[in-house]
Amino acid sequence: MSESAYYQIYCDESCISDRYHVIGGLILNRKHESAIIEKIKTFRSSTNMSKELKWTKVKNQKREQYVQFVDIGSQLFLDDVAHFHALVIDSHQYDHKKYSAGNAETTFYKMMYQFVLHRFGKYLKVGDRFSLFLDQRSTSYSLSDFKTIMNRGLVKRYGLPQNPLRDVVPLNSKEHDLIQMADVFMGAIGFRVNGKELAANACSAKLALCAHIEMNLKIRSLAHPIEEHGFSSWHFRFRK
Repeated sequence: MSESAYYQIYCDESCISDRYHVIGGLILNRKHESAIIEKIKTFRSSTNMSKELKWTKVKNQKREQYVQFVDIGSQLFLDDVAHFHALVIDSHQYDHKKYSAGNAETTFYKMMYQFVLHRFGKYLKVGDRFSLFLDQRSTSYSLSDFKTIMNRGLVKRYGLPQNPLRDVVPLNSKEHDLIQMADVFMGAIGFRVNGKELAANACSAKLALCAHIEMNLKIRSLAHPIEEHGFSSWHFRFRK
C-alpha cells in the first residue's frame, strides 16, 4: 500500500483591476516544505531581498534578483517537488447577479472552488489530505462553509471516501514566501494575457522575466492555455 500524502496548497489572486483576472497556487507535499522555505531563505540572504516579493515590485533595479527567485520555482516544478497552476478569468463574463445573487465575494469563492476542484483535486488518492492557505481578504464569506462545499465536491468527483480538505487558513501574504512565489508567476501570466507587453511604457524587467519563465519551462507563451505536468494555466469559460 502506498503511503498517503499530506499536501499544502498556497493560493492568491492577481490582476484584479484588469480584464483578465488570475487565480493561482502552488501545491507541494508537506514533507518538502521546510527544504523549499530554506532555499528561499538562502536566496533572500544572498540577495538582500528581505521584503515582500510580488509581481508589482518587479523593477529594472531588481531584475536579476527576480530572475533568481523564479529560477527557484521553475526548478521545483521541473524536479516534480512542487507544482504551479493558474485559472484565468475574463471579468467581462462575470455576472454576479446571475451566478451569485449579486455578491462578488460569492463569485470569487465559486471560482476558487472550480480552481481547487479541477487543478488540485486530481492529485488526491484515497487517504491523502491537504490544507488550503489563502491570502487574507476582507470578506463575510464563511471559510467553514467553503470547506464543507469543497469537500463535497472533491468526494463526489474523485470518489474519495473521506473529506480530504482539513483546513482553510487565511494568511498574510507579506509573511509567507510560497504565496509570494505564486504571486510572481500569476503576475507574469496576467501581464501576458492582458497584453501589457504591448504598452509603449511596458516595464522591460517584466518583459524579460516573462520571457525567462517561458524559456525555463519551455512554454510558447504565458498568454495561452498551458497544460504541462508541473505548470498549467486554465482559461475559464462561463456557461452561456
